Amino acid sequence: MADHIWRKIPSVNILKEKLLEIFPNIIPEFAVWFIQEFLFDLKKGKNLSIKPDFSETDLVRALADAFRKIIHGTLEPVINGTGIVLHTGLGRAPLDEYLLNSAVNILKGYLLLEFDINSGARGERNFHNGHLLRFLTGAEDHAVVNNNAAAVLLSLCALGGDASETIVSRGQLVEIGGAFRIPDVMKQSGTIMVEVGTTNRTHLRDYRLAISPRTRIIFAAHSSNYCIQGFTAQPSLRELADLAHQHGLLLIYDLGSGMLKDLSAQNINGEHRVREVMEAGVDICTFSGDKLLGGPQAGIIAGKRIAMKKILAHPLMRAVRCDKVIFTLLQETLIQYVKNGAPMILTHRLLEQSTETLKSRGEAILSAIPTEFRENLDLLERFVEAGSGSAPLQQIPSMAIRFSGHDAKTIADRFRKDVQPPVIGYIHKDTYYIDLRAILPNQIQVLAAHITKILKGYLNDDSNYSL
Repeated sequence: MADHIWRKIPSVNILKEKLLEIFPNIIPEFAVWFIQEFLFDLKKGKNLSIKPDFSETDLVRALADAFRKIIHGTLEPVINGTGIVLHTGLGRAPLDEYLLNSAVNILKGYLLLEFDINSGARGERNFHNGHLLRFLTGAEDHAVVNNNAAAVLLSLCALGGDASETIVSRGQLVEIGGAFRIPDVMKQSGTIMVEVGTTNRTHLRDYRLAISPRTRIIFAAHSSNYCIQGFTAQPSLRELADLAHQHGLLLIYDLGSGMLKDLSAQNINGEHRVREVMEAGVDICTFSGDKLLGGPQAGIIAGKRIAMKKILAHPLMRAVRCDKVIFTLLQETLIQYVKNGAPMILTHRLLEQSTETLKSRGEAILSAIPTEFRENLDLLERFVEAGSGSAPLQQIPSMAIRFSGHDAKTIADRFRKDVQPPVIGYIHKDTYYIDLRAILPNQIQVLAAHITKILKGYLNDDSNYSL
């Protein structure tokens, strides 16, 4: 920023007084700190909302807008118009209101997190959800940690480490979102990774020939958000388990998605259930709580008692353990699985919606929009994915509203920035879409109002309209 423009900026004290007039409940020290941060970014040219010919009024308005976003919290609800139910960027599995209310009733005071109500002595937090997880997975014991990456790392540290060897197929050395890479996790755990096979074909003999006196683990992983097709080969989990146990080794399987029941009615096919994995003879299975399971972010380790005893006793277990909020939300989610097929798991309800239901919902949205703004809108069938690497090849039929004849980037920008809650759609071939699969029933009228307001401002070429 040029010096003469910088000299136009009022003093921090003047800006503080103006800011506190708008936000009287904020302590002055925080206002001053924020103003200094704001002005630093402005001087570095990072604040693109301020034009070079700004007035003092423009500056105060931009400052107040930025401040409002901070004190209201940067975590805010959105309308998911991407069609991806398990959208990682939007929080993965949405939580049902009934489930949340049940959890709040437990969390709003003290609770039995690590207290044995029968003996009056200190208890163990991993006791919670044990009966439900053993029933639903078929495992002998379990552990709940922060996420599946922590579950994999803890399992390898506790059962491998100490320069022991872990055998893994080259075709399963996956990297998923957030730079979670299996080779890096193995290196961090202290185990020595032994790669076998090729990218597309790994045979049982490849594993067998790689076994040495230092081998402790055979590791397998779900491919998550990609799939190798065509000329491929990979031993079954049963074959790997038999080979591992013949040589006194452990088989660890990173399942990832955490499907606990058959979800073919929810348009999910080709995914292993956790129980199927355990029945195949796997010693340790790790999976996420916030994918197809439909609960909060968590990593769940399910396995055989002897292996689980080492995991639960490892020093890293305390570092990656979950708090009372996660344990409670997970409890309320798992309870739904033994109540008539998980009726309160929102993820499953969104996935199972028929295109007829979505079409009817889309027609209701369009009919609520004034005729003059409907000219370039239409409803058409699209295909989406579940998201978060779950069933990556499964194309789920859906319905979307198409915004033809509009500048897609401009429309997308306005839906993100100019309405509350923001709408996150997507652009395909220079056309903006709002998919309806992940739109919640109570958001239909809100979405119709948002579309009307956005198109009204867009068609009137008024960049300063507000909602």
